Amino acid sequence: MTFVGIELDSIAMVKRLPFEKVEKICDCLSRMKRKKKDTLQELQSLTGLLNFACAVVVPGRAFLRRMIDLTLAAPSQETPHVGCSRRFGSLVRVHKHFQWHFYDAPRPFDRDSLTALDLYTDASYIGFGDYFNDRYFAGVWPVDSVWHTLHITVKELFPLVLALELWGSLLQNKCIVFHSDNEDVVHIINKQSSKDKHLMKLVRRFVVKTLQHNVLCRAEHIPGSHNILVDFLSRDQVHKFLPSCPATTLCWN
Repeated sequence: MTFVGIELDSIAMVKRLPFEKVEKICDCLSRMKRKKKDTLQELQSLTGLLNFACAVVVPGRAFLRRMIDLTLAAPSQETPHVGCSRRFGSLVRVHKHFQWHFYDAPRPFDRDSLTALDLYTDASYIGFGDYFNDRYFAGVWPVDSVWHTLHITVKELFPLVLALELWGSLLQNKCIVFHSDNEDVVHIINKQSSKDKHLMKLVRRFVVKTLQHNVLCRAEHIPGSHNILVDFLSRDQVHKFLPSCPATTLCWN
């Protein structure tokens, strides 16, 4: 059945956008990509259409942020044209690459992993680390690098993205709960959006990897006092971490 423009499948227990809506979005995106400038009204119209689609395709929020920023950059409705960033093309490519997975055919998850697996992460001003299923990685920020000038939230989000890069094959078709003691990171992961441009670069990478590996994930806050193991990793104290987890496998350092 169709309710408020969304198809509800009570047999497969999924919701989809109608095919004609998908075609309309694809046509609009392709047309916008070919144009160097667009009217503010056209951009706002497409933003509204994609925002509606995000009710079904939640990962789209991470790429919609760029369009919202473009509309906010216009001084008023009377502005004749808004220049589209070349990076707008990434929204089109991601959308077209994954559209059939999320609009037409739901992707399966391993039945054995319907109970979410836990991944613990942490970062400090010294370094970062993650722990998952008897595996871990740890690293320190390079000396005199730009990382030392970035906000701690950016540093806390980085190891989550790195976990998907390193353990993508292990996380594939799984349900994962990311445990972080940073409430801002938890909010950003669950919302998949942020006003900070540095964070959004990581969020978009995070979303792309979850789509590629078909990872269903959410984030939960864990008090710092309960996140001791990865706290050792983030503070470059692997020698304190190993006695507590003797069976762990080092993935990257």
